[in-house]
Amino acid sequence: MLATILLQTLPLVPAVLAGTVKYPEVVPGPGLPSLESLGLTSEQLYTMEPASPDTEVNARASLAPMFTPICATDSGAYTDVNNLMACERYLARIGANECTVPSGFRKVRYCFAGDADVNGLSITGKSLTSTCASVAHALRWIINNCRRATKAAGSEAAFGNGDIIVTGVNRNFS
Repeated sequence: MLATILLQTLPLVPAVLAGTVKYPEVVPGPGLPSLESLGLTSEQLYTMEPASPDTEVNARASLAPMFTPICATDSGAYTDVNNLMACERYLARIGANECTVPSGFRKVRYCFAGDADVNGLSITGKSLTSTCASVAHALRWIINNCRRATKAAGSEAAFGNGDIIVTGVNRNFS
């Protein structure tokens, strides 16, 4: 009897699952607020509207950073742009928080989602801080300027502190 019911319902499983979308988990970096504490889910970060163009900050001219933004040349560095966008939305949401990099030329992870890794590094070797909104703006520059179809990878100075380099790449590359 159970076998008969199972055989009758088994063909329905793909139809039920077809409408289900599973989004990669968005994981904040050490010391940054959890999604739960913000009342957010990974799905929301993947599906919310991006920031409107009028909230974009074009601060490169006022920064005079010592760093020239670059797009990755190695195809292995490129990661799904949707994963980078989920991290960008997370960082923008916590915009007023401090995103700090450690001293000693060590990287810090700000966020990872799916195969994307968003990290920061001080080019002075000193511990530095910028707002997470500034880090999000640098990541947005990478997303907008370093695209290859549905993937992106590159590095840009944080818009609030030109000595912090923000990089968005494939987790397996960095």
